[in-house]
Amino acid sequence: MDLMTLKVIQSFHQYPCVSILLPTHRTAPDNQKDAIRLKNLAKEAEERLRQEFEKREIDPLIDRIHDLVATIDVQHNLDGLALFINREFAEKIDLPFSVRERVIIDHTFATRDLIMGMNRAFRYYVLKLTGKGAHLFEAYRDTLRESTANGFPHEFNPGLTEKKTEKPDNLSDGAYREFVNQVDKRFNEVYNLNPMDLVTVGVVRNLALYREVADHKDRILYEVEGNYEHLSAHDLGKLIWPQVKDLLQALRHRVLDELAAAMGAKKVASGLDDVWQLSNTGQAGVLIVEEGYFQPGLIDRETRQLTLVDDSKAPGVVDDVVDEIAEFVMHQGGRVVFVEDGKLAEHQRIALILRY
Repeated sequence: MDLMTLKVIQSFHQYPCVSILLPTHRTAPDNQKDAIRLKNLAKEAEERLRQEFEKREIDPLIDRIHDLVATIDVQHNLDGLALFINREFAEKIDLPFSVRERVIIDHTFATRDLIMGMNRAFRYYVLKLTGKGAHLFEAYRDTLRESTANGFPHEFNPGLTEKKTEKPDNLSDGAYREFVNQVDKRFNEVYNLNPMDLVTVGVVRNLALYREVADHKDRILYEVEGNYEHLSAHDLGKLIWPQVKDLLQALRHRVLDELAAAMGAKKVASGLDDVWQLSNTGQAGVLIVEEGYFQPGLIDRETRQLTLVDDSKAPGVVDDVVDEIAEFVMHQGGRVVFVEDGKLAEHQRIALILRY
């Protein structure tokens, strides 16, 4: 799941948008139970829709829900599953992190878990440079998935004077430098669609060349030196993750330093009411939320009046107001960062850093 997919899902504003979220399992026998729980959630969605709509009006959407559920092969589950269905759209997304089980029916899809996954789930790029070419991976913790976006993997073709089987140290600096420059341009296009930190992997010479030609050196989080040309994605992930984990943890916590500085400059809104009022304005810079903070509410779409409630499944209730706020902030070009529970106690669990 990348930023473009998230933007497509967030682009729908119509009622009803049905979101079904389920923690899943990668192995048997637990993944067999996932199928039963998923059907139960689909049935819950059906019952709630039938309470609000006439049979003829809602049957096509209910059929679409059950059709999407029928396509799911639990033998290939990851750690979480998200289904998004309305009258125009139906999409299934496998998630490499767990989610809270629930059914949400609202004017928009519930994307909180997707946002959290992109901001809190230790995701990053891995770029492996070898004498034969460049491979790009999207990484979640120690799991690497090779990317085929924008011409990756990119083969090194030095021409007739040099053989692709030669070792990197025997290749001319000019030919390989130009190749690495092309790789960087291709990576930047991928990055612009889905910004994440970059880990580069390769022999010292290749890493140095990439560092020299890179347009944005600040995107390189870490360099892993060594000849890992024949290492599988699985083994490469196991090798890299211990070295990257602490770095990403430190970066994740930097936002709390940003918050402290913003408080000194009086550029912070704290608590749900104040954050709600400012989330849909040009002032929204960085939204910071505790991971376990959920709050259902009633929203007047014309006045933006917010009323907090306890029953998230009642008709017309927004399952999680925090999810709505996160979408507002992202649409304004702001960032959303989730932190551990207890980190925002003095802000009532949610804070917004203002641009001015």
